[in-house]
Order: sequence, then structure tokens, then C-alpha cells
Amino acid sequence: MAGQVNTDTIGENTAAAGVTIDGVLCKDSAVTALQKHTAMAVDGAVTISAGTVIFTKAGVLAATLAAPSAGQAGTRIAFVAGTANAHTITATGLIDDGVTGGSKNVATFAAFVGASIVLEAYNSKWVVVGAANNVTVS
Repeated sequence: MAGQVNTDTIGENTAAAGVTIDGVLCKDSAVTALQKHTAMAVDGAVTISAGTVIFTKAGVLAATLAAPSAGQAGTRIAFVAGTANAHTITATGLIDDGVTGGSKNVATFAAFVGASIVLEAYNSKWVVVGAANNVTVS
């Protein structure tokens, strides 16, 4: 009905075991926020912010990724190809992928929609934390 005010309230108690909302105990691991999605349609610098960056450029997108600051440690960014192009992320000397040879410079996507990689800021670099899906780090 127009003009009606919703007066429902949530009873909330905080405890070491978690948060109780309307009689249901919710632990931190059980509460999931929606992942922020950002479309990137032009070449340029990636904004360092937790979430998912979807490459939507019709041609090859050339992204650059700066070193994370100490305050950005733990920031996790997923990159997903939304178009079937060999997109690149350049982060010179900043990508650690768990392979010998030191830090890498470029993540190159295979030309498939859905190619993806997840990077997390750690020690002022970017660590590959999930399996790269059709993405080569070199």
C-alpha cells in the first residue's frame, strides 16, 4: 500500500561465536557479500579495489596494474575476459605465480570468454591465488 512504512526490525546480538539475527547464529564465514563487478572497456590502469574486473573491450584490452600499498594487503581482484580476445595485464616485476624465476611481468589471456585469473595483494606485489584459467603469466 502506498505510503506504508515497513516497521520490521532485526534483533541483533553480538557474541564471540558470531552474530545472532532473529534467533539465527551467523558466523563470519557464513555471511557472504556480493562481489563488486567493474567493466573495463578501454586500455588503462586498473583501480586497486577488491572485486571482479571484466574486460569488455571489443578488441584486445591492455591493462596496467600498479604495486599495491601496504594498506592494500589482502585486496583480491579477479579478472575475467568478457570478450574473446588476448587481453593483457602488465604489472612489471609484480606478479608472483609460485613458479621459479622470480616475479613476472604480464598475464596474457587466451582469446576465450571466461579466461580468468585471481590476484591478491601481498608484500607490495600481486600473488596468483587461484588457478589461472587460460591465462599465462610470464
